[in-house]
Amino acid sequence: MNMMLWRSLGIGVWMVTASAVASAQYRFPYPVPDVPGTWPGAPSESRVIRTHPDGTTSPSQRVESRTRVNGVDIVTSIIERPDVEGRMRPSVETTTATVRTRPNAESTRHDVVAFDQSGRRMLIASTESEQKIRADGSIDIVRLTSAPDPAGHLVLVSREVEHTRSVSPEVTETERVLFLVSDHEMVETERVNQRERQVGAGLVRREMTRSVRDVNGQFHATETRSEEVRTSPSDSREEATIQRPDVTGKLAVDERTVVHRSNVDGRERTTVETSTTEGAARPGNLQLNRRLTRTTTSAADGSSRTDEDVEARVPFAPGEPLHPVQRSSGTIRNIDERYWEMQRRLSEVDVNHQMTPIVRETGTATASGSNGR
Repeated sequence: MNMMLWRSLGIGVWMVTASAVASAQYRFPYPVPDVPGTWPGAPSESRVIRTHPDGTTSPSQRVESRTRVNGVDIVTSIIERPDVEGRMRPSVETTTATVRTRPNAESTRHDVVAFDQSGRRMLIASTESEQKIRADGSIDIVRLTSAPDPAGHLVLVSREVEHTRSVSPEVTETERVLFLVSDHEMVETERVNQRERQVGAGLVRREMTRSVRDVNGQFHATETRSEEVRTSPSDSREEATIQRPDVTGKLAVDERTVVHRSNVDGRERTTVETSTTEGAARPGNLQLNRRLTRTTTSAADGSSRTDEDVEARVPFAPGEPLHPVQRSSGTIRNIDERYWEMQRRLSEVDVNHQMTPIVRETGTATASGSNGR
């Protein structure tokens, strides 16, 4: 990758810890989800303000922009929070820049910046990836992640290599290997192998195995995933079974997820049911512990309304059926051809078993080529 190109663009190199960037808050064991759905198309700029009606958490604002400079597509996202004087200041900035270096190759750089209280930018980490499509159709991806050392110098901390190839017209295999720096050497620490097969019209099966290296240098499978996807013109059904090591260290079924999607007359409905061994009547059995239901109704001009309900087994009643634990409702309205407005409200069950508003969001988006409103 031409480093002079990156320097000329002035792109920072950063990352923050999850605790610093997470806008999700926890009251019960249920995270606050991000905004469901996305803006129509890819707006050149969007702004979302998040507030908390109970006042226990300070407000935040997320500003995103998309630009193209010298053939490089740049997406920047800035999260702002109040400073000690109550003024909104940048706290986290992420930048993703993508450029096509050759007809069959593409480079991406993802940087994150954290700001201290005085507004200084703090280097945390950076990930550069290179994707190449070979003449036989196989795809190679290499990801390099760097982070600052104690002296503040950027050093390589991990390398991830991914190779995807077609074994036959119906079968695709992907191998992903992760290397971490240990004692100044790159050590292979994780392997992921996936095989996808087109069984027939509207039916795909996938098998995945993740293995990690133990202290003796041996690789052991820590997770397997078997997935079946059935699709038709109006709906689809995905069923995934996950195995993880049990108390004896042997792989056993630990989770099953079923996702059903339908789309009829502009009304899309998604149901996700998750069954796990947690709380099951017998060891090794599965029980339904969570259900998410999302309904999105879209209009011809791109406006939409999304309602989402989450049911789960709750700590104060583990033996009872699923209880409503979260509810959200949001709208995206088309104001004119290039301007959009969004509103969203999220409620969560409290310790008194009542739905209480915990998040309100409002936002705007402007399509490319518009100067706003």
